Formats: sequence, structure tokens, C-alpha cells
Amino acid sequence: FPGRLDQTYGDDATYVHLRRDDVATARSFSNRNYRRGIIMAYRTAILQGSPATDSLEAALDYVHTVNSNIECFLKNKSRKMTFRLENAENDFQSFWSLIGGEGDLQSALLEWRNNHNASQAFPASHLGEEITSRIRRILRELPSFLRNV
Repeated sequence: FPGRLDQTYGDDATYVHLRRDDVATARSFSNRNYRRGIIMAYRTAILQGSPATDSLEAALDYVHTVNSNIECFLKNKSRKMTFRLENAENDFQSFWSLIGGEGDLQSALLEWRNNHNASQAFPASHLGEEITSRIRRILRELPSFLRNV
């Protein structure tokens, strides 16, 4: 919500554009959210694509759109930086300096070596389980759906 950020903080804040490799980000979105969430909404409302629209292509377009909107918002801000996750240890040192960080920088840097909430591609070996789970959920919710029609 860049408009609200600008109204509230203007040029008095320090802004950090957190970036990750565009293709890796798009793959993560595509793996997690192609049929629901923000990527589905973006694909149908903005791209006006059919369900057959390539998930990676839609997610990559979304990533490019979000990043270009952030870059446009930041173009006239004086205290800003781009923080690349692929370069986190070096960029964190720049961030630390930018905000006048205090404490144990070396311990903070070591934290970047821990991988949190890592997304993995959906394993094909679990596809049958996933389909079975969805069918069970549909059957379980069908009576309620029919009552409300």
C-alpha cells in the first residue's frame, strides 16, 4: 500500500525493498498458490487468463509488477536500499549500517545461514494422497452445499 505509506511516512522513513531472484520467487508462488490466493486473483482479474494460463508465466508477471510498483514508489525516497536475499549476509551489513544497528552483528549474520519456511516442489509421490484428500473434502462438504443451493 504505497500510497498509505507515503501519506504516513513520506520521506521520513527508511525503506527496504526486499528482493529475491524473480524466477525463484515466481516458482515459489506457482508451486503454492496457482489455483488460489494472490496468483489466482492476479491471473484472472489482471491478466484475465483462463485456468490454462501457464502458472510460472503468471507468477513471473506478478513478481515483475510488484517489483516495478515498489521501485516507482521508492524513486524519490532518500533513505532506501534494495536487500537481495541471495546476498543477504553482505546486504544485512549495509542495512545494519543504514539503520545504525547495535548489538552483535556477527551473531545476526550467522542467522542468515538458517533456512526458514523453505518451499519445496510438490512431490509426485504425494499426488495420489492430495487427490484423495480433496475428493474426501468435497464429499464431506457436499451435503452442506446441496442444502444451501
